[in-house]
Amino acid sequence: MLIDRDFGELFSGSGKGADQAERRTDTRAIVLVAAAVSYDGGELSATCRELSASGVFLATPHTLSVGTRVALAISLPNGSISVTGHVRWTTSDADEMAGLGVELCDVSEPALQTIAAFHAAKSRVTG
Repeated sequence: MLIDRDFGELFSGSGKGADQAERRTDTRAIVLVAAAVSYDGGELSATCRELSASGVFLATPHTLSVGTRVALAISLPNGSISVTGHVRWTTSDADEMAGLGVELCDVSEPALQTIAAFHAAKSRVTG
């Protein structure tokens, strides 16, 4: 199932169009780090490809149903975070990178600080 939305659209509010970037409130970063995904019924490994304080894109050939509650353990260079969320969209289209868009829920202050520090360090390197 492919929903025609990019990561920014998914986590910035409703609607489509060029103004999506203007509505984005959380900084997102392109990353390439390991993530462990636990859900009722199993576990799977994924690669975290995009990360913000409100969501992640996980590259994985495995699919989960939209709405599935997940627990994520993400290994960032500056520390690991454990967060919970639910699958908002999936893609398994051969032309796209297969994966899951996960909206994060109840992110702890330490996890938010780790994400913010990661973003700050990444922007110093790439910015």
